[in-house]
Parts: sequence; C-alpha cells; structure tokens
Amino acid sequence: MKQARTFPLSRKLLRSLCALFIWIALISGIFGLLTGSAITGVVWTGLGLLVLIVVIEGRLISRLEQKQFPVLSLVLIVVVIFLVGVSELINLLTLRPALSVSYVFDALYSLGMLILGGYAALQLLRQDR
Repeated sequence: MKQARTFPLSRKLLRSLCALFIWIALISGIFGLLTGSAITGVVWTGLGLLVLIVVIEGRLISRLEQKQFPVLSLVLIVVVIFLVGVSELINLLTLRPALSVSYVFDALYSLGMLILGGYAALQLLRQDR
C-alpha cells in the first residue's frame, strides 16, 4: 500500500497556528464577557489562556516538532484558512464604522484573522519545501 506524503512540523508553524487560535479565543472570550455572554466568554478566554500557557511553556510544542504531518492535511488547512480569510476580508470591507464595542471587536477580530491566518498559511506552504 502506498504511503501518503508527509512533512515534519516546524516550531514556527506550530506557534503560528497557536497564535491564530489564541487570537480567536481571546477576542471571542473578551467580547462575550463584555456583552453579557458570561459562560461563552469564560470558556473562550480560558481556552485562549490555556493555549497561551502551552506555547509559553513550550514542552508540548517541542514534542510535536518534527512529527510527520500528511500533505493532504496541509492542503485542507490552507484551504480553510483561505476561506476564513476571504470571509473576514469581505466582513472588513462591508463593516460600517461606528463607535461601539461590537464594531471595534469585529474589526480587530477580522484584522487579526487576516494577519495571523496569512502568516500561518505562509508557514504551512513553506513546510512542504
């Protein structure tokens, strides 16, 4: 049976994917706390802080570094990041400026997703070389 092509995970790739998740979790969590969705806010903030602690501590990332990762999974992740990025870009272009908490969080969320998602996708594409 033919083996699927794989590549080793790098520390930069793992950290960029963690940064993307931390951004999503913390922005969603803080927004939830500020708008009265306490349970959702606590869960997202807790998850974001947990991943942040894992990244800072570094032991788990060191264990994952150089593990083999299938190329088809790489393609799937890049496609998902691209589609989310397109969605966030459309959101930014259609967002009407306003002085409200929801506007600020929506704009920050979209900008962070575009920047961190683009960086993570770039790291993923560089992995296959």
